[in-house]
Amino acid sequence: MIGRPTQLEILSRADLVQRRRAPAAPSSAPTPTVLDEIMAERRRQQTAEGWTPTHDDTHVRGELLTAARCYVTGDASWWPLARDRWKPKTRREDLIRAAALALAEVERLYRALQRYPQSTQTKALLGLGMFAAPIQALKQCQSTARALVRDLVAEIEALDQADEKDPADGQ
Repeated sequence: MIGRPTQLEILSRADLVQRRRAPAAPSSAPTPTVLDEIMAERRRQQTAEGWTPTHDDTHVRGELLTAARCYVTGDASWWPLARDRWKPKTRREDLIRAAALALAEVERLYRALQRYPQSTQTKALLGLGMFAAPIQALKQCQSTARALVRDLVAEIEALDQADEKDPADGQ
């Protein structure tokens, strides 16, 4: 079986990059990182909105990544969910939401991969051919979603750096 990584493992490479770039905080309280904010948004989606893993598993046609795309672009014309769920805010908050949705898709794809038979014996009995294409497609989607999360973390960091230079802008 493919082991299900934790959210932190999924984003470990982006986390290392961010920690290298993050300046030392002047106060004794640790400042939240972009990844902390993404994880907090993901938890909020699960607890406040009820978007549990079971619910996310029903979105098998790319709805989670499409929703993330809509928040990234600010364009709701392709919004795949109920219209009342489209709630854009500031550019930064929308990017955090998009990254949390992409993370939900990565997690959903890990669960989907775990549902496929993994043992050599089972594959031999059922015929590997019927599983090779779906497994490869799931892995490709997973890779795309991970790359999107990394790109969004970089874009949010760039926004933060721009805000540090011009705090009056705020968007």
